[in-house]
Amino acid sequence: MVRFQPGELCPQHDAGEVLGWPSTHAVRVKMSRMLAFIGLLLVIWIVLAVLGFVIKGLLWLAFVGIILFLATAAFGWIKRRV
Repeated sequence: MVRFQPGELCPQHDAGEVLGWPSTHAVRVKMSRMLAFIGLLLVIWIVLAVLGFVIKGLLWLAFVGIILFLATAAFGWIKRRV
């Protein structure tokens, strides 16, 4: 059995896990889930915009869909760069 001295890191763990921070893998998984959710929102906004243009009485829905699409895309772009 291998014993580690105080302050020495186990090769299977990174420094963040020892300090109580989330692991790099956990952060990547969380980020990929967030980006997938943003992608889903973008698809929903596109569908709303198309429905708004197709159905004459719902033209306002097209504008709402376009505005929400742009806002979600900007939010995703900012989160991805951070």
